[in-house]
Amino acid sequence: MGIVTLAGWAIVGLIVASVEKSRSDPRDADGAIVTMLCVAGAIVGAAVGQSFRWFVFGQPLGFVFAAVGAVSLLHLYRSQSTARRPHIDVVQHVESEAAVPAVALSTAPPSPPTPPISVATTLAKSLGWSLISAVAVAMCGYRGHLIGTTMYPQRYEGMPSDLFFFPLGLILGVVVVVMARLANPKSHALHMVAAIALASVGYGGLLYGYARSHALPTSFTVTFEPDPGVAMRCDTGAACPQANPPFEWSVEAMLRVAATNGRGATLDKISLSSSEKRPFGSRKPTREEIAEENRFDGPTIRLEGREIPGSRRIRANEVASYPIRYYYRTRTGRAERDIYLHIDFTDAAGHWAGHQALWKIR
Repeated sequence: MGIVTLAGWAIVGLIVASVEKSRSDPRDADGAIVTMLCVAGAIVGAAVGQSFRWFVFGQPLGFVFAAVGAVSLLHLYRSQSTARRPHIDVVQHVESEAAVPAVALSTAPPSPPTPPISVATTLAKSLGWSLISAVAVAMCGYRGHLIGTTMYPQRYEGMPSDLFFFPLGLILGVVVVVMARLANPKSHALHMVAAIALASVGYGGLLYGYARSHALPTSFTVTFEPDPGVAMRCDTGAACPQANPPFEWSVEAMLRVAATNGRGATLDKISLSSSEKRPFGSRKPTREEIAEENRFDGPTIRLEGREIPGSRRIRANEVASYPIRYYYRTRTGRAERDIYLHIDFTDAAGHWAGHQALWKIR
């Protein structure tokens, strides 16, 4: 999920870049620079929104923050370029006006040629950017993985993952600088910073998603109060719904659900069911016998969403209580019954799981 979400943020940046390039003059900025700035801004904007808890990692609202970040970074870059452009235009305009009398009066001496940049200087700059990029990407990846493992308990690892991810971040940082230099050998410092920021935030988010996807699943304990349950006859004051044939017994209890590990979960569904099966031995029952058996099966009750009586959020090391009620009928007229409970939940790491429990009625 984390990789898919990061890819979605990057796609939002690409969409913003394509829209901006179609609306602007192609001579204003290099298309590769616009694309790089938009993708970097999209990831940074979504990451900032997630860090301030304005949305949960993976929600659609993150794409809105990604679009805002892409547009903001691109406009910031263009505002700085526009601030320098009037001065250049004035100089060019003055030079163009002065060019005409200069031909008639005298010939200006040619300006001295710009000295070429030495190989040593180019190598020093490349090594400097590579060092900065390697450290930034590796540290952001380490930080993202640390935040993920702190928020989501992990399985035991014989060899820590950071022994692999940190060197990988160093290599990735150097590769980013090499690719940026190959794409534009005369890259401005702002372009290099944007490329390094994009790689750092992306690698940090990738390792955060890795830690989240490898989190330990949340486990639960389920108890009933009272246990075993005490059934009451529907004809002695217990309110039972209408059914054909009518219900005979009603039982109520308080369902206690506790998260024993993890960061808690969200309760999705509570299901209650029961059946009273008569043994037929080795022979196959007839259709009439099966239909008769089904008449005494208890109903399947499902509580989902707002139908769940209580808070659906189950926090770690806390007990959530839910009142439940069940109705059934028996062939013998006795109250003994086994009621099967099934709970569906989604933990804080986004993993779905289920839990089953047996509730005995006397």
